[in-house]
Amino acid sequence: MTAAAHETSIRWDENPPCYRCGSGDTGATSILDGRANVEALRAYGGDNATAGNLDGFAAAKYCDNLTGVHGHDDWYLPAGGPNGSSSEINLIWLMVQAEGIIDGLGSNSNWYWTSSERSNNDARLQRFSDGNQNFYTKLNPTLVRCVRR
Repeated sequence: MTAAAHETSIRWDENPPCYRCGSGDTGATSILDGRANVEALRAYGGDNATAGNLDGFAAAKYCDNLTGVHGHDDWYLPAGGPNGSSSEINLIWLMVQAEGIIDGLGSNSNWYWTSSERSNNDARLQRFSDGNQNFYTKLNPTLVRCVRR
């Protein structure tokens, strides 16, 4: 798994058209497979989302739209699971810690979205200073780190 070297702060959902999309029924609930979560979001056609694209899902769309980064165009938003899990975002955190890239930043600026949705209001994120995972309101801008396999 490779993480994109650049990152951005973005909402998980866009408002409009898709704030509170899905009521948690988008199917983006895998804690291990972010690519499957993104495909579930792409297929979702309820509320104000349009099936067949990622309009309304800003964080996933950002990663999906990356082209030519490190010579690749198959980037996606990683999945997240419980603390200590083998979720994609946690594996990235473990690699980052092993390489000493982040040295306990200690502020909210180092929380990263995952593609794992809990409800129409919240999605999972992970803090890279200590590996803690939690849920956060989708409309709050938070960092995104895109990955590829």
